[in-house]
Amino acid sequence: MPDVVVRHCPHCGAALPAAGEATVLRCEFCGRESDLRKPAQAPPPPGPRATGAVPRGNRSRATLVPAVMAAILLMGAAVAAGVSAESCGKESITVLTTAGLHDVTGDGIEDAIVLAFAAADDNELHLMAFEGTSFEELWRAGPYGSTSEAGRAKAALVGTRILRADQHGRGHLHDPATGEETGTVALPDLAAALCSNPDAASVWVQADNGRHAVIDTVSGLAQPADAPPWGDDCDAWDLGAPEIEQPNRNFPAPGVRIFGLLGAGDLAIAFGRRDSGVRVPRVFGLQADRWTPTWDATPLTVEETAFRFAEAYALAGDRVYVAYTVAGGAARFGVLDARTGARISEVEVPSCSDRNALEVERIRVGHTRILLEGSNDFVLLDARTHAVIGCSTPYL
Repeated sequence: MPDVVVRHCPHCGAALPAAGEATVLRCEFCGRESDLRKPAQAPPPPGPRATGAVPRGNRSRATLVPAVMAAILLMGAAVAAGVSAESCGKESITVLTTAGLHDVTGDGIEDAIVLAFAAADDNELHLMAFEGTSFEELWRAGPYGSTSEAGRAKAALVGTRILRADQHGRGHLHDPATGEETGTVALPDLAAALCSNPDAASVWVQADNGRHAVIDTVSGLAQPADAPPWGDDCDAWDLGAPEIEQPNRNFPAPGVRIFGLLGAGDLAIAFGRRDSGVRVPRVFGLQADRWTPTWDATPLTVEETAFRFAEAYALAGDRVYVAYTVAGGAARFGVLDARTGARISEVEVPSCSDRNALEVERIRVGHTRILLEGSNDFVLLDARTHAVIGCSTPYL
């Protein structure tokens, strides 16, 4: 029998099962076979390195007159809606996804990192960082393709790195302080979703081919996993709480149908609507059994006729965060005490665009800042006062 050592798949980097007497092993992750009698082969080299990041102050920018005029008009509309021109993005960008919040400048204030198409750079995809106080652009990395080429890309903060999953199924690691690419990791396929572990350098990749995996971004090793071990729902965990698996039946409150539950520690929250056709949702605090209600509340003061079906929720610490889109294109944002249902605060957040409503799809809660991610834009809020720090202006 040949000398067999602990090995990893030469094709994808996943740990191979114990060899026993076998000389040929099939990887449980990518399905390819490895002959243990042959020397281990390094994984294939990554594609060409993407263009490095360019600091905002040192970049030569092309000027597109139509885009600039549109940005001026849109900023004027934002001022009329109550958002200062200084708080809106200086350039029209269409956000593909937010990567998260990170203190890029080291001043103790979190900054926003997004993956977006930039109008002034030929509508190409870039990683971008925005300062958490001034909303000035700190750096830009890319480009990574046009709207038709890079629409499937994803990005997420993973520990002290950014993982960017490209349209070719490759993973690229970036330094959040500069945007520079620092390495690559093998992905199982095109990423449908990225779900970072907030306490480690690992990320769960939901792969198009069904070979989902947890990848260690330091070692590059991958382990098959049908779901992220640290939470059942990727988006919910990004918000600070895993989604609770729920039975498909009526909530034990008269006439209420639940559509989502979040849990963190001993806290559990449900969201639902009354079956009578009432559109505005209600929020329920649950007992330890995560089923019996202890309180219920209408989280925001929104009239039935003003409510639009675009909403997002987060459970972080002992606070519930809620955002609805309302008539006129603005969003209502509020915070509840997760133990009592008492409303702590509520504000209206206007859209930076006069063409697009702020349709909040995700809430990312940080220590000093909050990100409201829309369908193609985002808003950065002060986590304490909920004042608008800045918002992007989409052009698509």
